[in-house]
Amino acid sequence: MLGLSKLEVIKDLYNNSLFFKKLESNLSKSVIPEENMNENVDYYREFVAEALAEYFMSESPREVAMKVGFLMEAEYRKKYG
Repeated sequence: MLGLSKLEVIKDLYNNSLFFKKLESNLSKSVIPEENMNENVDYYREFVAEALAEYFMSESPREVAMKVGFLMEAEYRKKYG
C-alpha cells in the first residue's frame, strides 16, 4: 500500500550497523539474513512487518519499531492526507 520496504530510509535503517547489530534484541530473528537465509525473502519487507507489528501491538515498542511506525504514519499522511 505505501511501499515502505522500498524507501531508502527503511533500507538505511535496516542496514545501519547500529540497528543491524541490535536487530536480534529489537525484533524477530526472521529479519536477520544470517539467521534465516532465503533468497525468496524480502528482508526489508520482513523488517517493516515486524517493526509495525511491535509498534501497534506493544504497550512499549522499542526504538526501531517507533522509527518505522512514525515513518509509516508520515508516509500515510503524504499519500492520503
